[in-house]
Amino acid sequence: WLPTGDWINSAKASAPSGITINTESYSSTQHTIWLVSGAVNTQYSITSRIWTNGGRRDDRSFVINVRER
Repeated sequence: WLPTGDWINSAKASAPSGITINTESYSSTQHTIWLVSGAVNTQYSITSRIWTNGGRRDDRSFVINVRER
């Protein structure tokens, strides 16, 4: 979705209480989020917020379901 010449300049993940962002990193085209903990049989909405060198801000959210292995 990024136009030519635009790239991720900064990124930050957010998560509700109960699940922890262990690490996160980003490159010019992706934001990677590693999560730990979380209560079994619980859904959490995680948000990735990125800013681009072209001044755009974009939020993308996803839901993760924690299950016992």
